[in-house]
Amino acid sequence: MATNNECFLCRQSNKKQRSSIMCTGCSQRFCQPHHTEHRESINKDFNCLIEEHDILRQRLFNETDDKNSTKSGLLKRIETWEKDMIKNIQATAATAKTRVIQMINEEKDQLKKTFTSAANELKTNQTGNDYVETDVQEWRQQLNDCQQKFEKHLLSNNNFIDIAITPLDFENSISINRHNEIKIPTRFNRTPPRLIRNEPNIECKACDRSFPKSSGYVEFCSEDCSDNYTINHSNHDSSDDNDDRGSGCFHGDSVVLLANGFLKLVKDIRRGDALKAPGGLESTVTHVVKIKCATGKALMVTLDSGLVITPWHPIRIDGNWKFPHDIRHEKEIECQEMYNFVLDKCHIAIINGFECVTLGHNFKGEVIEHPYYGTAKVVDDLCAMDVLKTGFIELQSHSTIRDSKTRFVTGIHIINDKFHPSTLLSC
Repeated sequence: MATNNECFLCRQSNKKQRSSIMCTGCSQRFCQPHHTEHRESINKDFNCLIEEHDILRQRLFNETDDKNSTKSGLLKRIETWEKDMIKNIQATAATAKTRVIQMINEEKDQLKKTFTSAANELKTNQTGNDYVETDVQEWRQQLNDCQQKFEKHLLSNNNFIDIAITPLDFENSISINRHNEIKIPTRFNRTPPRLIRNEPNIECKACDRSFPKSSGYVEFCSEDCSDNYTINHSNHDSSDDNDDRGSGCFHGDSVVLLANGFLKLVKDIRRGDALKAPGGLESTVTHVVKIKCATGKALMVTLDSGLVITPWHPIRIDGNWKFPHDIRHEKEIECQEMYNFVLDKCHIAIINGFECVTLGHNFKGEVIEHPYYGTAKVVDDLCAMDVLKTGFIELQSHSTIRDSKTRFVTGIHIINDKFHPSTLLSC
């Protein structure tokens, strides 16, 4: 018959009853041999705990481990923002400098034109000796006017050019709070960045109506707006040849960052131009494709930096490829033509501060990959169309070859071994 003084382990194995000792930890009784084993097991667990403690202490107080810590990751995000901000400030400054130089040159050209006209008149009258005192006085006044305008306007650059610089709210560009992730604006805006946590309302992606942030919706003010938007935008690679949706890809008035740090309008890019690529690399334009819009209008996405782009042309943000459509919904705007490029390497152009993929890139991934525009096929077709070897190809809207199932563009129509002149490049 079992008693309360029996060894816990002996009782389980029906061994002979022995005197026992109680463990105050687990409240079980053990005979002397089993009590010794029990203590050894506890000591072993305790020693393992000490080893784990020492390992954690070494990692916790080892400064060299910071490179693999959370601190390193958070600081890297801030450093990335810092680099992007500097890059975009430099790009904006380059645009402003280009515009100032252009305005000064325009004013100087006009002054030269006025001066040349007066000089020709002087020379003509000097040859014919046909002038009187009033003529001399009038010509002297013209000369004085030109001289004053030159010294006052072109030397000082203060009276006909007004530069307004909006201060950036750097203090509120980054918000750091405990238990919350660091909030960093992803793009350099023309206006001071604002955190959405300070705004009571959000703009609906479908109808542009403002609605409270606390309503529970993220992009749409109602389920109806969400459903309607999804239906209207689900087929982004439309099979309608009369639809300009997705054609192009860049609006001609967007600006490209050149390798020398200056900016150039997309519509002014030509073969041989050296473009700045991510990571400080450079690439050279081999082909420029100009695509006319049949209706003079197109569905385009306009981003805060000024980039105007078709909704399904991939752009890279924070290392991830995204569709502009997923950032801001597209709107129909006046647009006569759009452009795209072929580059000799890198295959990424920086347009209005955004990394934009170009034709024939061969990149892989869910968003970036394309069975035609992302392969050498499109480059081969464009080279074949460039019969004059100028590197500039002008296309009319319409007539791409699409897969009957996926509706993806797979080529360009060819008639009598020649490319159809009515061709549309759709993303």
